[in-house]
Amino acid sequence: MANKQNKQIPKILVANVGNRNFKWQGDFIDTKDDFRGITKCIYDYIQTEKDNLEISIIGSLLTKLQTASQIDKIILFGSNQEGFGDSKHVTKDTLYAARILSSLIKDTYNINTEVKEIKCNIREVDKLFEQYQTHLNEIKSENPEANIIVCDSGGTPQQKTTLRIVAEYLLEASKFEFWQVYEILDEKGNVIDSEAQKYASKAYKTIIDNKQVILLIEKGNYQAAAAIYGSEGTTEDRISKQLKAVSLRKQLLLHDAKTIVNRMRDDSLLPSLKTLKNSSLGDYTKWQDYFERSHFNMLAETLSVADFFYHHLKDYNNTILYYHIFMEKCLNALISKKLPNYDLMQANSYKENAEKLLIYLKGNNLISANSSHLSLPVKQTYVKTNIINKNNDIDKCINYFFQWCNGYFSNHRNKIAHEGMGIKDETVLKSISINFATETKDWYSLFGLPHKNIYLQTNEEITKALKLN
Repeated sequence: MANKQNKQIPKILVANVGNRNFKWQGDFIDTKDDFRGITKCIYDYIQTEKDNLEISIIGSLLTKLQTASQIDKIILFGSNQEGFGDSKHVTKDTLYAARILSSLIKDTYNINTEVKEIKCNIREVDKLFEQYQTHLNEIKSENPEANIIVCDSGGTPQQKTTLRIVAEYLLEASKFEFWQVYEILDEKGNVIDSEAQKYASKAYKTIIDNKQVILLIEKGNYQAAAAIYGSEGTTEDRISKQLKAVSLRKQLLLHDAKTIVNRMRDDSLLPSLKTLKNSSLGDYTKWQDYFERSHFNMLAETLSVADFFYHHLKDYNNTILYYHIFMEKCLNALISKKLPNYDLMQANSYKENAEKLLIYLKGNNLISANSSHLSLPVKQTYVKTNIINKNNDIDKCINYFFQWCNGYFSNHRNKIAHEGMGIKDETVLKSISINFATETKDWYSLFGLPHKNIYLQTNEEITKALKLN
């Protein structure tokens, strides 16, 4: 068959060559013999031996592909272990078998065919990866617009697996496909025919990527997990969307996170993300006199992140930051509930409202007249004097928490936030009281947050979903 001219997208078939890709004198060459030596001898006399040669296995694939659309080029991989393996394994090489097959394909199908050598010990998988990576990168570079068809039916198990994994990672999903050829046997086990079938093109990559995603979410790195899972254009997949939503949730970008989940049906949402969609994280009942409902939700989300960093990720620099963020939000929410005309929980109006509130507090002698701005100590003074001045359990708990943050973390927080310094874990741990872990858990429970942190729930749900995919 002659190649069609002026095709828009060229197609290239790449395939491993094994010891059953052609028959000689009506049968396969016995691999117990010196396969390399025999095939070299045949190749040396290829012109006189062609009548004794018959394409096997790959022939059914070429017939099917040529029927559907023309193949522009074929690249065959043949092993050449000379100088890399012992003589026993060198005798199994398929270099000359690949050259024989190349000659037969050119004559039978009139397709440009090239042989590339796999020059390594094919039992050394790391070397195999290097060889296939080099060859496939060259093919991509020389044929940037081409669609690549990969056939992994020939070669050793190591070659088949390596070619497929490298192809899955190096080639764009939209620009390549996998085919496999199955031998059809008679009752005695003799090959009587073969059948070519197309199959899933990203099976190995999906397994490996899913494992990477699971490892990343266990470390709280949802943004990287979303990038890996969506790397093949699956950004509209429900898992990709929810990984992005969890990443935004952990960054406390709740509006953006909700924008994603609000567009999804409840039956497609992870159960843990329904608490985000419904703003139902925590138990608001005990806190109605202290916080507005929307402010309580932000506090519950912030405390969940701080707890995740401290008790589960053991990330103590972020532990310091997020407990301080929680404390400052708590102060702002308490003041906003008491003085609703000065809402400090709205980021876009915080500066304006803080300036107005400072004037109000000074004008009513509620803070020192010397206060130049609404600093953290100024807020704490007002809150302790005017809001948490009752001798009940919640007031005591809030006051203790402020003391914990100021006493344990204040200097560290300033070094991180204002001086750009990192704090060693052992330094943080030395500054924390023995009871701090228990005290923070008590505060966590007082907010009615679930016994299992919401991010741990999310991780379990994502892991389960990925294993089902």
